[in-house]
Amino acid sequence: MAESLGPEEGTTLPNSSVAYFEIAYPNSGEYLAIVNWAWSSPPNSEARTLFRCVDIVITMAQIAPSDQCGKSAGIKCPAILYSLDLSSGRRRRLDYGDDTNPLAWHFMFEIPGGPYGQLHQYAMKLLLPTSSGYMSRADFLERRMFDSQFAARVAGFSKPRQYFKSLDLKTGLEVFLKAISSSVGGILLDRKWSRSIISSLQALESELFNRISGPFLVKEPITRKMLALVDGRRSFTVSAAAEGIFRAAQALDIGLVVLDKPGHWLQSSDNAYLRDVFLPTDITVDEDLPQRIVQSIRDYGGVIDGITTFSDRYLYSTARAAEILGLPSSPSTAFATCTDKYETRKLDPDTCQFFRIKGLKDLEALAEDSTTELRFPMIVKPCSGTSSEGVFKVNDYSELCLAVVNLTSSAKITDKYGYDVVLESFISGPEVDVNFVLADGEIIFSEISDDFPSPGDSESATMSETFVDVANVIPSALPAQELDLLQSKAHSILRRLGFANGVFHVEARVRNSAMNYIGADGSIDLHTETAHNSSNGTPTVFLVEINARMPGNQETTAIERAYGIDYYPIYMLSAMGETDRLKKMAAPFRNGPQYWCQVLRFHGFHGGTWNSDDACKDLISRRPELQENISHHRCLFKRGQVVPAPTINVVVFVAYFVLFSRRSRDHLLQVAEAVRRDFHYDVISY
Repeated sequence: MAESLGPEEGTTLPNSSVAYFEIAYPNSGEYLAIVNWAWSSPPNSEARTLFRCVDIVITMAQIAPSDQCGKSAGIKCPAILYSLDLSSGRRRRLDYGDDTNPLAWHFMFEIPGGPYGQLHQYAMKLLLPTSSGYMSRADFLERRMFDSQFAARVAGFSKPRQYFKSLDLKTGLEVFLKAISSSVGGILLDRKWSRSIISSLQALESELFNRISGPFLVKEPITRKMLALVDGRRSFTVSAAAEGIFRAAQALDIGLVVLDKPGHWLQSSDNAYLRDVFLPTDITVDEDLPQRIVQSIRDYGGVIDGITTFSDRYLYSTARAAEILGLPSSPSTAFATCTDKYETRKLDPDTCQFFRIKGLKDLEALAEDSTTELRFPMIVKPCSGTSSEGVFKVNDYSELCLAVVNLTSSAKITDKYGYDVVLESFISGPEVDVNFVLADGEIIFSEISDDFPSPGDSESATMSETFVDVANVIPSALPAQELDLLQSKAHSILRRLGFANGVFHVEARVRNSAMNYIGADGSIDLHTETAHNSSNGTPTVFLVEINARMPGNQETTAIERAYGIDYYPIYMLSAMGETDRLKKMAAPFRNGPQYWCQVLRFHGFHGGTWNSDDACKDLISRRPELQENISHHRCLFKRGQVVPAPTINVVVFVAYFVLFSRRSRDHLLQVAEAVRRDFHYDVISY
């Protein structure tokens, strides 16, 4: 990294103009801002159709100390702003009225002396539309610029559904003032690069073209719509899973009507800002749930444009309610199949041996059937299970009996998933997550990540070993031929079920893959199988699960940062039948994923009281050099909270990291191993 850019550097922009501003800050004095500005040069003709930027280089100089500056307590910086005409000596106060965008001015002059300290130059871009229209999503720029190498700070200036008018690219002070007020967002240039400010601004322009791969305005006014949400999820203080839902709803200006049990945290007036309406509803999963959902919505009486859920348990009931109410939805029968692992297996019946039983008596009858020969190892799991809960790998009949007894005698499992159990062959081979955005049946976006082996994948695994997700690496390292096979097979199954619109999360394995995981502990990765030849057989796809919803929050976070695709708003727009807006938001970065990325998860080994502060922040404080490869992190417990004891059926996650490397996949795995090795926390046992 280079030294900071200093004020002495030549920074006159090509074909630029100069504007002068006098700024009075509360308690911080008065400053003169010398602003060198110019219209940027788009990298190509296509970029000209999407956006234009104003390049700005600002030099700040204090002209009066704070004791000579008028006090303006309670007013955001900059408090008082004047444009100056040095030739005439006149100044004009700029008011934050209807024709002025105060957020843009605050972004430019928020910190007295500039964001890098007194008397330092700083540079930025303001983003403007090239055509008039309505903002499709208020936070699009901030979300698209995650981990940009050139951005020190990114801010959007728009409200949801706000109208923006295109601006003629002329020169002059009035045009510049209008450009500031017309901008949709700003990007502060990071100063760590050795290149000049001008070349860095040019590089940032190309970066914007890569990331803004589609229009962010729509031509027609956007009507505010209402979306019913079945299951309001757990509170932010307990889980991060709900944050993306409400963030996306606010950015799209979607009104949420939440259906959940009385006393749910979203019913409280303290949390009313997150939703429009709360409908107390018994959402116990039974055959009458669809009708109870329908009745709650009809009793509410307001307009509902769609209905959705983010929970596997409620997918069928929500879809059936949508059908009764005449709202957009895929067929409820498709959801019923996806949430029943036995019915899912019947979609591809020739890939393995599989059975459905309700208990030990059914198993004994199956074993006594002379036409049936149980082949081991086998997987035993609840038919309607989720999150790898209650999944066993068994190696013989005695273990199989024990697994069935454990599942059918556990109240925690049977209350949640019932007594139906599926038995199926254990299929070896690299496991992947295949995620889709579909619109009108076509693939709008798809990506595949490697799901690293779980403890239960080991050949020597015992019944106590779980299939909990350990790590996902984006993008997959499998050969292109196998990736194409995975995408084609998964898409075909989704279409056969009747799914045409939405976000889908398919888990699969490649049998007879050309690659296999080689190594030990944290150093394993996919490598070409040297012994692989025609005798191993042709690679085929084994579908593990079909989830008719977006992937989990952790994986969704990594995918957005790698590809620029945020599944939350896409999933919600699909539920309301807004296919056109969905397509615009499903355009990934032009150059593919911006880096190799990994979701690294940590789970607890015993229950007790959490006796650490934020374990993720603690790691970074001890290993600060790892910070540059950490995009996101979350510690799921706070000091004094109770950590549930993991069981043979349930795994407790305590923290996760989203890591990245621009250098290589190998380097990413080295970073992950360093994090895994040095991550520490303390739990006081019960």
